[in-house]
Amino acid sequence: MKRKLWVCLAALVLAMLLLTPAWTPAEEQSCGPAAVWALDGEGTLTIAGTGAVTSRPWASGDVRRVVVEEGITGLAASLFESHALLTEAALPESLTSLGKCAFKGCTRLTAISLPDGIASLGADTFAGCAFLAEVHLPEGLQAIGSSAFNGCTSLTEVVLPAGLAEIKGGAFYGCSRLSRVTFAVTDPAREITISGSAFPAGVSAFCCYPGTAPDRWCQANGITPVYLQAEEPGTVLVLPEGLQVIGSQAFTGLEMADAIRLPGAVAEISDDAFDPGMLLMVPAGSPWAAWAEAHGYRVREE
Repeated sequence: MKRKLWVCLAALVLAMLLLTPAWTPAEEQSCGPAAVWALDGEGTLTIAGTGAVTSRPWASGDVRRVVVEEGITGLAASLFESHALLTEAALPESLTSLGKCAFKGCTRLTAISLPDGIASLGADTFAGCAFLAEVHLPEGLQAIGSSAFNGCTSLTEVVLPAGLAEIKGGAFYGCSRLSRVTFAVTDPAREITISGSAFPAGVSAFCCYPGTAPDRWCQANGITPVYLQAEEPGTVLVLPEGLQVIGSQAFTGLEMADAIRLPGAVAEISDDAFDPGMLLMVPAGSPWAAWAEAHGYRVREE
């Protein structure tokens, strides 16, 4: 009899758990005209509903993770500013507006992927996010506001989408570890306005297609760009002829390159300068051909 009673109780508890939503209506509170929020015991803030989130009723120190559900279209200025314990944020494809300072000072945020509907980033959107190391910018992004990523000291690389038309002053200033900036634009007729001090002085490689607006910007500012070229076997990163030393991990994690063409005068290459298996295109008879094969790279002599 006791055994049957325990079995019935266990089945009842399991049914209650399965039927109970992640957060109940009693826990919902308003944060916009048609938006509600709930915060669970583990610090996950869930925002649901439709339209814009216009207010921040929760305590910033309690939030460790943010999940914004489909249907939400806008996040107000400074909505998550100074959420010091926030480590991750999941944003919906329905999102089209992200207010200035939206994630400013979220010092533990490590990565962000912006949905395709975001056309512009306001001032200081991610400023001071010191642990932000991975940023995915959508193809439809047209403008990056002033100081949008200022002080993101863990960011080492950024790929700027082809539709980008404006980068305002200080957009990436203070990103002390930013070493590579890649412009995806291929159309020479497309103009991009790049304001002063948009990038820190320590960027070692500006990668772009020849004849494009970023190329012209590099030339006007005395910068030797690293060219991308569309040719067989795909997109080739062409390192400049004057380059003599290629340091550790200098060209790892490339999102757009299928191969790398080495200059004839290069004198020193770190063993881990490129991703394993990367195709290296070297001048015929170059001693770097044997070196590349010995270090697990693919080689093509030209």
